[in-house]
Amino acid sequence: EVSQLCNAALGSDRDTARTYNRTMVILQEILFSMPSPIPTKVVLEHLGFGSARVRLPLVDMPSDIAATLRHEFDRLGTRR
Repeated sequence: EVSQLCNAALGSDRDTARTYNRTMVILQEILFSMPSPIPTKVVLEHLGFGSARVRLPLVDMPSDIAATLRHEFDRLGTRR
């Protein structure tokens, strides 16, 4: 969907770009709600790569937010 959003934006199809963007708003908000690499590590663990644990001074993503992130990631069909 990200590539479709970019293609629509580059093609000046604002309505289509807005539609794709709206489907990703929750995912975008969660990905940028905590400092990097915390959200990335949660997604990578969800995909079976490594652990979501981080070292101090960073703290782990709260479990309810991590669950929402995994749900949104799956909802958008990004697990391939």
